[in-house]
Amino acid sequence: MKLFNVIVVLFFLLSVQAIAQTGASPPAVSTSRSRIDKRVEREVNKAEDQLEQAIRKRDVASLDLLLADYYADAYEGSERGFGKRATLARCKTGTLDYYKIADEKKLSVRGDIIQVEGRARVKEKSGTDTEMETDIRLKRLWTKKGGRWLLIAQILQPINPESKK
Repeated sequence: MKLFNVIVVLFFLLSVQAIAQTGASPPAVSTSRSRIDKRVEREVNKAEDQLEQAIRKRDVASLDLLLADYYADAYEGSERGFGKRATLARCKTGTLDYYKIADEKKLSVRGDIIQVEGRARVKEKSGTDTEMETDIRLKRLWTKKGGRWLLIAQILQPINPESKK
């Protein structure tokens, strides 16, 4: 009988702990609707503008406030990726590029994450020093922590992989 009581008490304690963990905090963005409300869209667009200004002005302090500690920058088709520290160093030296979404901009909600995606045009120099414009697909993932929007990740992928050869 004592064993049964111990099992019941353990079950009760574990279930209370699980309930407490699931209701810890509401998500930063309401996910009950499939579209993003206008306020959140304005906030994310403002964060995108702040990101552009920080990179263009080489403002490492502002960029540091916009990037999450676990930020990652990835290039599809390449084995390179950059974390927050490397991205801040590239900003300081002026080798960090900002990719502005020109076409097909779309914002979507994935839990506590806002995904901004679209097409961007990139100017590249070829081996013969001629400039070419290439379209890339760009995804940025934002989350809200402590009342601020933080960039979690940026993923770049060429739209036409043949143009890389």
